[in-house]
Amino acid sequence: MNLNLLLRNRYILVGAGIAITYVLFSILQVNHFVGTLLRGDQYYSYYLMYMPTLFAFFCLYVMRAHSFEKLGWSLVFGVTAGYVAGLAAYVVVVFSMGDGFARITNSARYLESFLIMLLAPFLYLSWVYGALAALNVYLIKKRTESTPSPRKAQ
Repeated sequence: MNLNLLLRNRYILVGAGIAITYVLFSILQVNHFVGTLLRGDQYYSYYLMYMPTLFAFFCLYVMRAHSFEKLGWSLVFGVTAGYVAGLAAYVVVVFSMGDGFARITNSARYLESFLIMLLAPFLYLSWVYGALAALNVYLIKKRTESTPSPRKAQ
């Protein structure tokens, strides 16, 4: 099967963009940095929640008729989707701890704790991950659109 035809499928396009971003983050040791911040098993809980949530946001966005057509809008979407997915993943990590519900309710009571919870996706570079994934999807989409599809045999 031709790779260009395969990448024209929207969901495979999104999956490829996110997978390339994960590989880039691994090569650049960003995943190691996030793993150091999250300490052990929390890293796996975070990414097991973050990746599917980010993929779902991208799949919802790619259903739009003109998604990933303009670089600026793609990057804004990627930053926003990455941040929101990171926030959701952080909440899941906190809930996976022994007293997770108490931590969430305490952070809602105190402004400092609530702000730290909102800043967690910035520390874990979730927004950068989303922006880079959006850039990868944008570039792959532009590349597959500019490449002519093979002609059918007559």
